[in-house]
Amino acid sequence: MQTKIKELSIEQLLNYYHPEEILGYCSRCSNYGKFWSCPPHDFVPKEYLEQFSFAYVIGVRIPLDKTLAKDEAIAHYHMQKIILNKQLQESKENCPDCAVLIAGHCFHVRVVLEKKGRSVVFLKNTVIP
Repeated sequence: MQTKIKELSIEQLLNYYHPEEILGYCSRCSNYGKFWSCPPHDFVPKEYLEQFSFAYVIGVRIPLDKTLAKDEAIAHYHMQKIILNKQLQESKENCPDCAVLIAGHCFHVRVVLEKKGRSVVFLKNTVIP
């Protein structure tokens, strides 16, 4: 895995924050509002972020094992992501005034988005242990 970490002020981070765009995707999902991580939330995300002075943005590249079949490679990716998310959550134990916000995509709906020349595919009915 390749990891990059960048410290940003909250002001810098908010330059990349586009809630209307994300909420537009989410609101079209049949699972909208059914999962704890899905909007609508009982707080204003921007206000939540503004209580912090800085953020560490951590990017991780999970290499593709080209010897695996497509379904196996996707399962491997999701398992690696689960392990990483658990490690991030556990890191909070060393910093009680910190919050861990995990970006990602919904595993419950299949949508292909064409946005700014990129395709994003969400998997339908993916079961993550």
